[in-house]
Amino acid sequence: MQFGELPGGGCQMSKMDIDVDIEIELPRWKGAQASPLRERWEKFEGAARVHEKGHYDHAIAAGNEVAAALRDLRADTCSALGKLASARTNALVDKYTRLDEKYDAETRHGILQGTVWEYESSSPQSSNP
Repeated sequence: MQFGELPGGGCQMSKMDIDVDIEIELPRWKGAQASPLRERWEKFEGAARVHEKGHYDHAIAAGNEVAAALRDLRADTCSALGKLASARTNALVDKYTRLDEKYDAETRHGILQGTVWEYESSSPQSSNP
C-alpha cells in the first residue's frame, strides 16, 4: 500500500495491491488405474475438491472485500491511515476466518459433502463373547 498526501490536507490511498495466496493440498491416487477402489477414490477426491473450493471462494471474497474497504479510505495523516487500513484489513480477515470455521462446522470439515474414506477390512472381524 502506498499513501499520498491530499492537497487540502489529509492522506489517502494512492496505490494498493491485494494479493490472495491460496494453496490447496489434496491427496493423490497412487494405486493401479483399474483398481476396484478407484471409483470410490474419485468420489472422495471430488468431494474434497468441492469442500476446498468453498474455502477458496471465501479467500477470494475476503480479498475483494478488503480492496473495496480500502479503496476510498482517507484519514487526517498517513500514519492514521495506515493504522485504519490495518484495522479494517484485520477485521475482515477475522470475519472470513470465522466464516471458514462456520463452514467447517456446518460441513463437519467436508464429511457431510462426502469427504469420508470408509475403510473396509478384508480380514474377518473377531468377536469376543
